[in-house]
Amino acid sequence: MPAPSPQHAQDPSLVALGAAIRRARKERGISQEELASRSAVDRSYMSSIERGQQNPGIVSVLRIARAMQMNAAELIAREHVPRPPEAPRPPLPSARERLAQHVRDYRHARDWSQAEMARHTGLHRTYIGAIEQARANASIDNIERIAVALGVDIADLLGVSI
Repeated sequence: MPAPSPQHAQDPSLVALGAAIRRARKERGISQEELASRSAVDRSYMSSIERGQQNPGIVSVLRIARAMQMNAAELIAREHVPRPPEAPRPPLPSARERLAQHVRDYRHARDWSQAEMARHTGLHRTYIGAIEQARANASIDNIERIAVALGVDIADLLGVSI
């Protein structure tokens, strides 16, 4: 029996290809031994291919497909490689968190303290602090006051493109 292809043994693509070959062979009522004989492939090698333990060359895949009166594209199209689950994406910051970060960044860029920001906006210093810590739910009117004081568009404070 041929030794498994160590570099690729049990690769999901090879396992799927082997399963596709086995399905096509069984649908046609051909034994593994008969398919091996028709495709000029050793029976134990055919068994290893069907189990996903071998990385068959293109010539072997072509022979196997022809032996089942298929073309290689049809055979490979039967292959279903399960996709690995997607890694969960980190959640996007909320609008409140984006506003907090951008207000803080723009205020720092102007080298303003929260008290100076409060003076320019007419809002209380602790309210500015609460906005920057994403604890306050700022109204659109207050966001506009902050944007005007900082000389930026509201969209810039929310981190959105218009």
